[in-house]
Amino acid sequence: MSTHFLVTGSGKCGTHFLQAVLVELGLAVAHEGVLAYEPVTAPAWGPYRGDCSWPAAMHLHTLEPGTPVLHLVRDPLAVLNARYGENKLNDSFPYPLFRTFVRLHLPNVFDDTHDDLGRNLLFVEGWNRQLERTPERCPLLPYHRVRVEDISADPELLRTVVGFLAGRPPGLDACRAALKTVGTQTGRGRDHAALTWADVRAHPNGAGLVRLALDYGYDAA
Repeated sequence: MSTHFLVTGSGKCGTHFLQAVLVELGLAVAHEGVLAYEPVTAPAWGPYRGDCSWPAAMHLHTLEPGTPVLHLVRDPLAVLNARYGENKLNDSFPYPLFRTFVRLHLPNVFDDTHDDLGRNLLFVEGWNRQLERTPERCPLLPYHRVRVEDISADPELLRTVVGFLAGRPPGLDACRAALKTVGTQTGRGRDHAALTWADVRAHPNGAGLVRLALDYGYDAA
């Protein structure tokens, strides 16, 4: 069993929030501080026990066997509105690092659509679908998927999740205190679109995101 762990997802899914909660619980956890955009052959963990990082989804093959991987998800419509609000997949966005990384690892995001909304729809869907295949792609990595909305509302679930990641669950009172201290707004950006599920359904690239939401237990009405 590895002494390290990874939390990953599509970004805008609560990795910043969960990193703050884990730090409150006494764990040395980075936010995109170990596995990010740069190619690696092995993680340089340094002082960190874990990393909460969306780009790390494409570095799973570098992890030591036995490293727990938590796939963190959030209501796909909320993720889409956050991603499209920033619109980092737009060709004119001034900082191309995000766009270049996605193009490298998920080229269909650019090949299979002709507008920015389509790119964001395919990204949120595709990044999560790739991660949910972790048990097939990386069978030596323990994998678990959880919804951030459930963690933020349930100290018992948080306790179970931390036990999965760190090997030993913290006390329930500590979990309650950590959730209260961090709050649910941690990591929330300011730029949000106001798309509805009707907008998603109307887009030629929207059907996959609707299926993703339903598969993950969200209301896509």
